Amino acid sequence: MNEQKIGELAGQVWRYLETHGGQADWNTIRRQVGSFDGIPVDMGVGWLAREGKLHFTTDGDAIRMALRRN
Repeated sequence: MNEQKIGELAGQVWRYLETHGGQADWNTIRRQVGSFDGIPVDMGVGWLAREGKLHFTTDGDAIRMALRRN
């Protein structure tokens, strides 16, 4: 996998959240952001999570993520 492409996908996830109220459920992110050159959106989410940029909650079976404002 190309680290640069994963980073670009992380940026797409961040921008989506930033322009849509700062939060969304995982399935919405997957549908709206999709993938980048075959790299799944989960890798971009993981990048942001590792950097401490996201906060996760559950709502029943749904996983929600929100931008962490530091």
